[in-house]
Amino acid sequence: MVVTLQNRGERHGTVNSRTAMTTRIVSELATPAEAAAELRCSVHTVKRCAREGQIAAVKTPGGHWRIPLSELRVLRTHREYADRPADLRGAL
Repeated sequence: MVVTLQNRGERHGTVNSRTAMTTRIVSELATPAEAAAELRCSVHTVKRCAREGQIAAVKTPGGHWRIPLSELRVLRTHREYADRPADLRGAL
């Protein structure tokens, strides 16, 4: 997935379908700091996991990591399940 954070149309104030799509894609991605807050871990941990391929992430053309919100939902659900007492895990 290629992520464009800003294209020419956005800089000049014109809006087209590509601009709308780019905006939607960017709004569906979280920064490592946002992901760390959501997952209750450090930013360093999020970046390390992204770099090692332990979590789904994309790197922007500027070299910054972005994590899809769908990945955060999966990780949060997994963490909530793992935090439950063993006898309640089957109740999902």
